[in-house]
This record gives sequence, C-alpha cells and structure tokens, in this order.
Amino acid sequence: MILTSKSPTVPNGVNRRRIVKKLSALLPFLALAVLLLCTAFPEFLAPKDPYAQSLIRRLKPPSFLPGGISGYILGTDQLGRDILSRIIFGARVTIITSVLAVCVAAVVGTTAGLVAGYFRGRVDSAVVRAIDVQLAFPVVLLVIAIVAVIGPSLSNLIIVMGLSAWPQFARITRGAVISVRDLEYIEAARSIGAGHMRIMFRHILRNILSSIIVYATFEMARMMLVEATLSFLGLGVQPPTPTWGGMISDGSKYLGLSWSVSFFPGLVIVLAVLLVNDLGDRLRDFMDPYLKND
Repeated sequence: MILTSKSPTVPNGVNRRRIVKKLSALLPFLALAVLLLCTAFPEFLAPKDPYAQSLIRRLKPPSFLPGGISGYILGTDQLGRDILSRIIFGARVTIITSVLAVCVAAVVGTTAGLVAGYFRGRVDSAVVRAIDVQLAFPVVLLVIAIVAVIGPSLSNLIIVMGLSAWPQFARITRGAVISVRDLEYIEAARSIGAGHMRIMFRHILRNILSSIIVYATFEMARMMLVEATLSFLGLGVQPPTPTWGGMISDGSKYLGLSWSVSFFPGLVIVLAVLLVNDLGDRLRDFMDPYLKND
C-alpha cells in the first residue's frame, strides 16, 4: 500500500481575506502618491484650464448627472471654471503651505524643546512659560488675528501657521529629552569631552527623532485644516489662485443653485486629512515596535 501526502490547502476565503488586507494596506499609499502628483504636476493632470471662465457653462452639475457638460467631470463653479481642475491645482497650495508650516514649527519647537530639556533650570522654566502663554490662545483665532494684521500672502501664511504650532513640538521634544538626558550613552559622551551642542543634536536628537517625525505627520493634517479655514475666510492665498477652502467659500453662496461647487472641495479636504492621519498611524507603528498592531 502506497501512502501519498497532500499539502494542506488554504481555503479560498482565507486567500480572499489576505488579498483584501494587502489591498487595503496599499490603497492609502496609492492615494498619497496621487495627491503628491497633483501637488508636483497639476499642469499635466488637470483636464481643463482652472482659470478659463465661461458664463454660459456656469454652475453646471457633474457630467454624470442630468444637465452636466461632457468633459467637466465634477461640474463648474459660478464663473464656469472646471471644478476638478481647480481641485487639482488647489492641492499644490494646501500641501506646500502645510508642509512648510510644519517644517517651521518643527525647527523652532524642536530647538526650544532640546534646549529646555537639556539645560533645565531657568531656561526650562522660561520655555515652559512661553509654551503655556501661547497655548492659552486658540490657535485658529490667533492665526486669523495675526494674518489679518500683517496681510494675507503665502509667505506670511507659512510663517504664522508654523509659529502657531511650535509649542506642541517643544513639549514633545522636551519630554523626550528629559527621559534620555541622564542615560549612560549621554554620560559617556560628556566624559569624552563632547560639547553641549554636539550632545544635543548628535546624540539626543538622533534618538528622539522618530517621535518628532510621527507627530509632524499628524500636525500636517491639522495644518491642512488651518489653511483651509483661513482660505475660507479670505485670509489665505488670494484669488484667482485656487484653494480648497476658497472654493468652499465661493460655493457656499450658491448652494441653492449648485451643491457640487462646495461639496467636492470639502470632500477632498476630508479625504486628504484622513489619508495623512492614516500615514501617521502607520509611521507610529513602524517606528515604535511597542505600538505595533497585530
């Protein structure tokens, strides 16, 4: 009698679940790639000229709905401009402004947190008091007040948004520095004559950088909302440059005639914020093995 061994077969349901899990993990990165392409090359991705106006085709619904115009997939705004093209071009303003604002906040906040956590004493007390004072003001109201005074422009927007977010970076950095400043490898660096600047930026910062990067990702999503809020209020980048918040503001005046002018830019903001937050979760899980999901 000949015995044959058969390898165990994997049920089709298990295979499907594995495929779905892999696709669900891949989709956010594909969406992020599309968002970055829209930021870098909107001229090649936009189907129409985002500035071309025509009162004949104003406030038309999406092309897949009755009354829509062929080629205008998401419809037109109050000046007959293509909504999809303006959303694609608006991605550049939102992403670049948010990224640069987070960079400003990270540089200022990380430096302040490093100095406060490393030297402690009066320096630490001064930085903590400055953090408490700024956190006492609502961020959005503070940014609106400053931009209203100095004027709306891209450079002013980036600087003000960045300086409004430095306390959070300083608090995270300060806490991380305090937890590692007295460890053995820091004492070893001091014993061989390493200076304060070398210890702070070469030894301490390199070991706490992962938490700063993860928080910067989450802060990116918040900056996108702040930029959209300022653009909605007319304090962001000025027309005719398309911005997502500005498109929502323009469409809010015509909601009774066309819902699509405000709906699609708002939907894109929601999806972009969710996408960036999901990226932050994945970075956190990747950089911190203790928080890894099963």
